[in-house]
This record gives sequence, structure tokens and C-alpha cells, in this order.
Amino acid sequence: MKQILPVDGRRRVAVFIGTTPNIGTTLVAYSAAVAVARETGGRIGYLCLNLKSSKLHRYLGIDEAPASLDSLRADLKSRSLTKERLMQHCKKVPGADGLSLLFGSLLREQAEFFQPEDVEHLLCVAEEAFDLVIAEVNAYWDNAATVCAMEQASERFVVTTPDITHFQEDFQRWMRTSCSLLGIPLSACRLIVNGGDPGGGGGIRSKDIAKDMGVELVAELTRYPDVTRFINQGTLTEWAAGQPLLRRQLDSVADYLMKMSGLAPAPAKARKTMKERMFPRISV
Repeated sequence: MKQILPVDGRRRVAVFIGTTPNIGTTLVAYSAAVAVARETGGRIGYLCLNLKSSKLHRYLGIDEAPASLDSLRADLKSRSLTKERLMQHCKKVPGADGLSLLFGSLLREQAEFFQPEDVEHLLCVAEEAFDLVIAEVNAYWDNAATVCAMEQASERFVVTTPDITHFQEDFQRWMRTSCSLLGIPLSACRLIVNGGDPGGGGGIRSKDIAKDMGVELVAELTRYPDVTRFINQGTLTEWAAGQPLLRRQLDSVADYLMKMSGLAPAPAKARKTMKERMFPRISV
């Protein structure tokens, strides 16, 4: 599939995909988006391209998404979507200035009606509207959003867990096979292990998981038992913004995203980061 570049010729799409459904891919991708938005103040577009019953709005305390990917279907089919109209359908995120969300499809039975050209058009317009586009896609490769986003992206982050059925069986069955068919080398992907144990703890180490998969390990997130409570309360943004350990664990992911998009830490943030590095035990 031919890549469609934005008007300035620069790619700004980073995709997050899980090897398996329901393993925390949304948590990882959204937390990374919040971190970059708070660090840089840039215009970050978070596109939930889950075409099969997106739930992100519930994690943010919204019973019914006021606008979603479904609302833009006619614009995508006619290739008439503008960045202004896209922005109108995105929700601003309090507590993460610059972050805008496009909620995913809520109509599972209509996922097949989204065509590759529709997704390509959406990504191209989003790249014109935002400094950085983070696309979260479904783990299964039976839909246009997953296939096209993986093809069009500049950065591809794969989320898995230490469960052997996730990083071996599911990865082999879906991702390795699909990437091979589409000509996407595994070297173009970066691995995030969610729920790992940095010390090994008698289990499978993340670096061994990465070696088994043949993908570069860039981040390892420990287990956060309290996150379910925040998700149920609809306060995922507050949780992500208030977890300094999570932010440190996502440092390398945020660095890749900023480098890809050309974003840099806001001056005050850069000074604070330098002080923290010089005096790690002193709160600044």
C-alpha cells in the first residue's frame, strides 16, 4: 500500500498495538500521550482506531461519547475531511493541555465498512492537524484500521505481557505473520512489556521476551493494582498524570515520540528535568 504523506512531507504517526486484546494497550498508549502532552505542551492527537466497541470514553468518565470515529464516516468516504472538522470531533483533555481525543467506533458490526482508503485519509488529515498523532489499534489484523495504521506509522510500539501465550502464540499467529505479509520488518517495531517484573522474580524476564520475539525492548511497566479502580471511576487521566514511576518507565517511549515529531520539552520542564537529574533526591 502506498504511503500518503501530509503536505509538509513529514510523518507524525505512532501506532500502539497489543499482541492480545485486553492486556493494557489503551493504558500504555494513553499514558504515553498524557506524558508527552504534559512534557511538551504540543498538539497531540490521540486516535482510538478500535473499530470494535471502543471503551476509552468510559475510562475518562464519559457515559456516551459526544462524537466519535463513527461521526466522521461520511467525510472519510467522500475524502472531504478537513483538519478543522476533525478537531471539532475531538475532545480536549483537562489536565493534559494540547491533548485531543478522537473516540473509536462503538458499532462493532460495522467495522468492516471502514476501508483502507478511509483510514489513510484520516491519518493524513490528522498529521496536518497535530504535531504528533498517536493511533491505538485493535490487536487483531482483520480490519482496515490496524493494517493501515501499522503501514503508515513512523513508530510502532507493540505491547505484550509476560504471559507466554501472549508473547509467543498470539504474537506468532497475528503480528509476525501479518507483518511479514505486509513487508513490515520486526526491526521497525519496539516492545513494551506491561505487567513485568524488573527483577525477574522467578518469572520470564522482559529482555528474554524481547529476544524471543525478535523485537527491541524499550519499556517495561510494573503492575499497577490500583489502576482498575481509577478506570472504573473514569479518572484515567488523573491516574496517568499522578504516577511518577509510570512516567519514568515510559521515558524512552516519550523520547521516541518527541524525536519522531520534532517536539521538545517546554523550557520549564527541561529545567526541572535537569535539576532532577543533578539532584535526584531533592524535590523540585
